[in-house]
Amino acid sequence: MKNYLIPIFAFSITAAFGFACQVFAHETVDFNGTIEIRVGNEIIKEEVGGQVTVSHWGHGETNGNFDEAIFYFDFGPETTECGDSLDEETVRVSSYRENKYSVKTDDFPLDLSEDGIADVIERILNKYGKTVQNAIDIDECFSITDGSGTTGSGKILSYANRHIKGHVTINNHADEIHFKVKPTMKTFDAGFQNTKEHTLKIHGMLEMSRGNSHTH
Repeated sequence: MKNYLIPIFAFSITAAFGFACQVFAHETVDFNGTIEIRVGNEIIKEEVGGQVTVSHWGHGETNGNFDEAIFYFDFGPETTECGDSLDEETVRVSSYRENKYSVKTDDFPLDLSEDGIADVIERILNKYGKTVQNAIDIDECFSITDGSGTTGSGKILSYANRHIKGHVTINNHADEIHFKVKPTMKTFDAGFQNTKEHTLKIHGMLEMSRGNSHTH
């Protein structure tokens, strides 16, 4: 009798291990989309893209549903409107769904990393420096990194991000993520003189294609 129990036990372990691998399967796919930034009367629209690693519940059975998605925004070398050089870089942005929502729904909310999105937005603001200058009424080019920056004459810029909530819609062949956020940019002189606040209205749309994926 004991001899029969051994293969059954081994099969149970293998089946359980296979199920665990399926539940925690990861998939890497391409994504692309746009990020639109409204600054005063100016509108900046930037195309973005890269790769995203997705962890699934049950993998294929969820039909595009996921628990976590880590986006890697790829930016090539560029020259800003002010004539400065921006190096090639990859920006990591993590995102997580709220556990209280069913894994089988075709629509669910998604929290995106504030720091990661802030790095993406700062890259775009630096690229379109002249446009931003006109919108916030400063007469010099600027560079902003890690939430702050300066102009040539010493005017200071401060960028404050906010909590970012997104929404996922699952279509036949792709997942669409939409997010909105209204961070604040401040400008002021030394000693916090002449402080002005500018609200940035940001809308992003990212599309994750489920074709040609790599599972691991």
